[in-house]
Amino acid sequence: MIAPHPPELSSPTRYFKFEPLPRLELKSLKIPPPDSRTPEPDTPPPKRKAESRPFLVTHRPRRPWVI
Repeated sequence: MIAPHPPELSSPTRYFKFEPLPRLELKSLKIPPPDSRTPEPDTPPPKRKAESRPFLVTHRPRRPWVI
């Protein structure tokens, strides 16, 4: 008969010591203010040629008898 493992071998903390992560201070998480020198453009970006063209059917249409 196989002897049972001692409890210190079966516990994962014997191999890995889990330490709590240090708490982040709110002072270190300050978000820098947005750059006012580069305003957001109001105009949308120009469309690519593929988007401005009408839809081109390149795929084979589904067979109507397949449901």
